[in-house]
Amino acid sequence: FLQEGAKLDAKDGRGWNALTIAVSQGDEPMVKLLLKRGAFPTSVSDDVLKNASGNIKTMMIQARRFGPRAKGNPIAAE
Repeated sequence: FLQEGAKLDAKDGRGWNALTIAVSQGDEPMVKLLLKRGAFPTSVSDDVLKNASGNIKTMMIQARRFGPRAKGNPIAAE
């Protein structure tokens, strides 16, 4: 969907974007991809994030701290 030009910040009927859905479903590869493509880590609510798995929670905290494309973010370096 990203190759077809889908907007990263598009929301569904609940107001959730692709990153929020990926985090809530525990889809680690999709979370990484969306963050690499520039999804805003702050778009995921703290309520969704607190229920995330350990690896995803760590990725999201780092992305919030460093920014999705910032130097020092391990995801951006991959």
